[in-house]
Amino acid sequence: MNTTATREYYVRTAAGEFGPFTLNQLRNQWRDSRLTLRDEVRSDVTMDWHPLAVIAEVLEAPAEVQSNAQDGPQFVTTIAEPPALPKKKSFWRRIAETGLAVFLCFVGLMVLILIMDRASQRSPEQEKELAKYSAWADAKYIVEKHLIAPSTAKFSEIDEGNRWHAYQIKNGMWDVTGWVDSQNAFGAMLRQEWVVELDESVRPARATVIMIGGKVVYLEPDLEKK
Repeated sequence: MNTTATREYYVRTAAGEFGPFTLNQLRNQWRDSRLTLRDEVRSDVTMDWHPLAVIAEVLEAPAEVQSNAQDGPQFVTTIAEPPALPKKKSFWRRIAETGLAVFLCFVGLMVLILIMDRASQRSPEQEKELAKYSAWADAKYIVEKHLIAPSTAKFSEIDEGNRWHAYQIKNGMWDVTGWVDSQNAFGAMLRQEWVVELDESVRPARATVIMIGGKVVYLEPDLEKK
């Protein structure tokens, strides 16, 4: 017949059932605070569970047999540590990182503006060529307004055969020549040469002399007096 000291015991906690344990092992578990009064216990001779409080006095008593080693399974509760949260950055570090990002964006924007500005800069030759085609386009527009059927007009190209040109005769003043095919009053296509002297220093450009088909169709009033 088993005595209290030689019986084996089982423990039921919220984590599950454990055992068997000797009484001394139970005492060690109790003293190590691995067991509480909320846990339950039963011996190996019964299937009935009882609150651990019923043997609390026995657990508090000195061990009946001194043992150099604890035999049998140990009741060990392992508590999983929560995952480490990312370390929060300090206020000043966030400000520094934000400031660095803004600075880098600003530098990138300035570099882009500089590149675009250099790309948009034209050489003197390019500026001269642009002014020439601008004068040519203005002269064609002026001639077109003096045609009988402007919608039928077909103009020569600039520098065609080195005869039709746009020359700057002085600051802002241009001499532009070309030819145009357009319908006359009878509906026949007629080619006529034209000459326009115009002032490109004002907008819209102002014609001072317009000649179409060898006839002067416009002469600036100040030039008529001369």
